[in-house]
Amino acid sequence: LNADLAIRFGYNYGASPIPESAVGVNVLAPATTESHYTVGFSKNVGARGVIHGNYAYVANNEQKQAGAGLPAIKMDQNYFGLGYEMKF
Repeated sequence: LNADLAIRFGYNYGASPIPESAVGVNVLAPATTESHYTVGFSKNVGARGVIHGNYAYVANNEQKQAGAGLPAIKMDQNYFGLGYEMKF
């Protein structure tokens, strides 16, 4: 936006790494997410400092193993980050 403030937006898509034949094995760690939306900023503070902030929403995705009689696995996520950088 200006010399002291940057705003960033992003989108990422990656197919789930879990094949349908292995859904039952991943019930305890359902890494099924595929779409990620992000927004972030950096703001200069004084001569040497920068504050960084970000938010990511990972959209819900559900997978089910065909014919296995197992429950579907699904996951969504929200992530917030805040940091301070000091330049030396």
